[in-house]
Amino acid sequence: MQTVLRDYEANVPDGTRFRFIATYTTRGRACSGLLFALALLRVGFTPRKALGSVHLHVAKHGSVWRKATIAGICRRRAIPVAATVHASQLEDDVCRHRSAWKRLLARCEAIGALSHKAVKDLSTLDPTARVEHVPNRVPVAPTLVPAPNTKRVLFAGAVCRRKGVDVLMEAWPTVLEHHADAELLLAGPAADVTPPRLPGVRVLGAVPPQHVRALIRDVDVAVLPSRSEGLPVFVLEAMAAGRPVVATDIGDLAELIGDGGRVVPPGCVTSLASALSALLADPVSAADRGELGRRRVVQRYDVVNLDVDLRRLHRRLARQVA
Repeated sequence: MQTVLRDYEANVPDGTRFRFIATYTTRGRACSGLLFALALLRVGFTPRKALGSVHLHVAKHGSVWRKATIAGICRRRAIPVAATVHASQLEDDVCRHRSAWKRLLARCEAIGALSHKAVKDLSTLDPTARVEHVPNRVPVAPTLVPAPNTKRVLFAGAVCRRKGVDVLMEAWPTVLEHHADAELLLAGPAADVTPPRLPGVRVLGAVPPQHVRALIRDVDVAVLPSRSEGLPVFVLEAMAAGRPVVATDIGDLAELIGDGGRVVPPGCVTSLASALSALLADPVSAADRGELGRRRVVQRYDVVNLDVDLRRLHRRLARQVA
């Protein structure tokens, strides 16, 4: 989420002043409660003309309740409000917090969703909501750095069951049967999966976003065997770097990856091991797939087009201000 917000800040339309207001922190409930209270005060008491409009970013685990509350304050003060939905487990989140989602949708003049499935799910929940597809976008380097051909695979994300790390650990011994010198890097904060001690597996722990991008350049294949996702930045960044991606057929990932890698059923150990082994066995084919993936990102997901997305949302809000 932080990477996405930095991209938003760097690509706001000309003439638009951007001010970030946090409503949550990982430092505990007390700190989060204080941040949320301060956010409510700023939205509730900042002069309307100085505030202009509000753009909410909705994640998971109850984020929708906070953002629906802020949207309600904006509505009462006649302040135009938009929202971008980042929730990676949207279907489950809507089931748990249905009333909050309905309130949020009813209170926003414009809503962006990362995937086409999310657009459909939100539009089904409230057919009158103004929901459109606003995908994550990433920067693309002007030149492609060739893969090192070291049989190195990278996973980046929370080390958890939702990200499919348990499936990846089951598949890895089979990959080693075909590629004894292969190496798997796990980059991400510890969560609900403890990786077993396996040959060729290096657990790096949490790493900053810029380090992830550097790691991508040093590997041959990226892997994300998740059980649920929105539009993962890691996959986009790997494709932008020309690395083939092995991911699961969930959300919009199959459409996103296309010929830029391999898509396997979620939870299928055999298919995951086979896809990784095949890419490591044929560096030429892997490089070709990586180049095709890079082209897809340039055409559809380059961060240079983010300002177009934001202008579209802001124009809708500007009409409300007028």
